[in-house]
Amino acid sequence: MKLAAILVTTLLLGCTTTTSISTNLNEASQLQPKIVRQFAHGDVNLTIRNDDVLEIEFVNSTFNRLYKRDKERKAQEIATFASNNLPPASKVTTIVVKLADKSHSGAVSTSDSTTYEFVRAGLPTATP
Repeated sequence: MKLAAILVTTLLLGCTTTTSISTNLNEASQLQPKIVRQFAHGDVNLTIRNDDVLEIEFVNSTFNRLYKRDKERKAQEIATFASNNLPPASKVTTIVVKLADKSHSGAVSTSDSTTYEFVRAGLPTATP
């Protein structure tokens, strides 16, 4: 199901060639389980827009309960992990981390999120 959501999102957000769709789908499908394992959170959504923007959304995460500065640090940690786990040939230049609270009660849905944007070149790289 997640893979289908990634594919549909990739198609709708501006991938223009079959090759870029395939590449983005492959990158997202390989990265998503790594993020889930690393941060022990099951509801993580990944989207790649226009080949160069990776969006990572944590839904109803305990990270939302952190203080503002701690949220910023956690978002940078997530972006750094994602950056270091993308393939070297990835076209991603920007990583957006969203910490979202979503709830549903009958026909009413609410959503609130905090968004952090990072330039990939400015993130620390993994040391061997």
